[in-house]
Amino acid sequence: MPHYRHLSHAGNHGDVLKHAVLCLIVEQLLARANPFVYIDTHAGAGLYDLWAPAAQKNREFETGILRLWHHNDLPAGLHTYIDIVYKMNPFGELRWYPGSPALVGQLMRAQDNAHLFDVHSSEIKTLQNLFNSTHNVHVTHADGPLSLNTLSLPQQHQVLVLIDPSYKTRADFVFGSNALKVAQGRFAEGVFMLWYPVIDRGEIRRLELDVCSSGLGNILMAELNVAADDTSEKTRAMTGSGMIVINPPVNLKENLQQILPCLARRCIARRFTPASHIENPGTWRLSSLVSENMAP
Repeated sequence: MPHYRHLSHAGNHGDVLKHAVLCLIVEQLLARANPFVYIDTHAGAGLYDLWAPAAQKNREFETGILRLWHHNDLPAGLHTYIDIVYKMNPFGELRWYPGSPALVGQLMRAQDNAHLFDVHSSEIKTLQNLFNSTHNVHVTHADGPLSLNTLSLPQQHQVLVLIDPSYKTRADFVFGSNALKVAQGRFAEGVFMLWYPVIDRGEIRRLELDVCSSGLGNILMAELNVAADDTSEKTRAMTGSGMIVINPPVNLKENLQQILPCLARRCIARRFTPASHIENPGTWRLSSLVSENMAP
């Protein structure tokens, strides 16, 4: 969406889930000898100032990254992610939050590459400044999903694609699903991630059915809910988020079984309103929508 800026949501529980999963996947790609290519279709600004007025307005990071800040009892699967956040804040105060491009940028080797796309003029300028001296990160002011059709990548490289639309309208659920199919069609052996918000449970059920009936194989879904679904048409609050992963690395499900209970305990929506909609906050689910041996 033209006016969407992620700053007001940076570091929230949705970011925590998305970025924890992203770091787990990149770690496993790094364990292999051949280089990887990271493609981010909605890269955003790359780095966010949590002290900025837009972030301070609703302080969404308080039920996200702040719940993990300075805790030394986190499961091993969260260490890489939280260590990068610490590195971005060397003076001990939580101010800078790394988006997906900054997280991957910290983990990439010299032989790896990243292609970052965004359509927003203000976001892309910040992103370009962040990586202006990084030779293996390519920032493009363009529609990411459309660019997948023309992007040429080196052979023998592993491919990781993150699709993270703004979800400002219900049409973005269909858009995200279609983008996932396009990406898989171009790079069949790659790992593909589609993040989604929990706002309307009906939309998520339709997304699951659409992905499961698409012919794609080996599909894992992970979801973190910080409050019960908000059924009010007036508030339509985001009470959780999820990640659909196509071709997940072999140990991803096991790692998620370790970190999701921790995130569910810590990222509960103590400040969520209206209180009448909260029931059994702090839940998670992890399921194989389509297993590897069911792939066509």
